[in-house]
Amino acid sequence: MKRSLLITASILILIGLVGLIVVNFFYFQPFGLKKGGFRRYPGRFGRSYDSNGEQIYFTGVSRRGSISSSGGPYWFAMHGGGCVDCHGVDGRGGRVTTMMGSFTAHDIRYSSLVKEKPPFTIDTIKRVITKGIDNKGQEVDSNMPHWNMSNRDLNDVINYLKSL
Repeated sequence: MKRSLLITASILILIGLVGLIVVNFFYFQPFGLKKGGFRRYPGRFGRSYDSNGEQIYFTGVSRRGSISSSGGPYWFAMHGGGCVDCHGVDGRGGRVTTMMGSFTAHDIRYSSLVKEKPPFTIDTIKRVITKGIDNKGQEVDSNMPHWNMSNRDLNDVINYLKSL
């Protein structure tokens, strides 16, 4: 009885491991060049990106290399990610629920940012991304990471926000 139970458990574990390997193989596609010469990053919505700004928005990684960040939620620091993880595919933000609570992510579409009072400018958008200081000179919510990215990458992200 114990022997047959052990064999059955071993077979089920083996089947589970094979299943995980198969899922990982198809879900996490190998790094490679895709549409527009941009790298496709595994697990990030299974897509390639039309621009560097779009790629940064979805992955937190530039075609010029990795982008570091400081601050933000603990899970974000552990697993990485991009703007999309909180602000959504369309940039509208909204309620973000985590294991330890929830917070509201800002609508970061350029068309919305420039309608605020006072309106965001290119410089204040760059400042909120890199320093966490908003258009009124106030510190934003601590869930917003401070991104350490080049001016070229910042411009690419802002150009992508204009397309949302």
